[in-house]
Amino acid sequence: RARRIRAEVIGMGAELFVLKSLANTTGGRYSVAMNEIYLSEMLQMNLTPPPTAKASVKPSLIPMGFPTLKVLKEPKPSYNDGKLIREGYECPRCNAFLSEVPAECVLCELSLVTSPHLARSYHHLFPIPLFSEVPTESVGGRTCAGCFTAFAGAVDLALRCVRCGEFFCFECDAFIHESLHNCPGCENLGIDVSSVVRMDST
Repeated sequence: RARRIRAEVIGMGAELFVLKSLANTTGGRYSVAMNEIYLSEMLQMNLTPPPTAKASVKPSLIPMGFPTLKVLKEPKPSYNDGKLIREGYECPRCNAFLSEVPAECVLCELSLVTSPHLARSYHHLFPIPLFSEVPTESVGGRTCAGCFTAFAGAVDLALRCVRCGEFFCFECDAFIHESLHNCPGCENLGIDVSSVVRMDST
């Protein structure tokens, strides 16, 4: 509690008092999985990081390096596991040769990541706002901006991005919010992902 650590416990068997007490004391939740579907739902609930209170945590910058992938003619031992490899990553600070990232450089202790790794956690900072529902009659013969399906007839409901104004079908809306975490319309228009400007739903 003194370190402000919250424990979220998912039990696989009978309820245990010590685990329930741990969760309650730290402000977390204790739940027991009754079946496979319930377990999956509880795991999904814990994937998104919880909001952090501004007063409890001071912001700090974390130095990170973006190593370059290099393919060598002759094998070279990697610093992190000692194996001979031809393809690896070079630390931008100390030029240490590593076999994989993300990792911490064993020489200079710099956190090394690639841009795709960073992008996977970026959507937690700026989640896509929920799209507004629009009746297909008011769309006027448009097509889904994701899959280009016509809204007339086949699609009963259109969803509009509140930032760029593009229309999407239900399937594309689910894919954007659950997997892609980027609105194609906003990306095409170059809209800042931290923008909260909302457009009319008409």
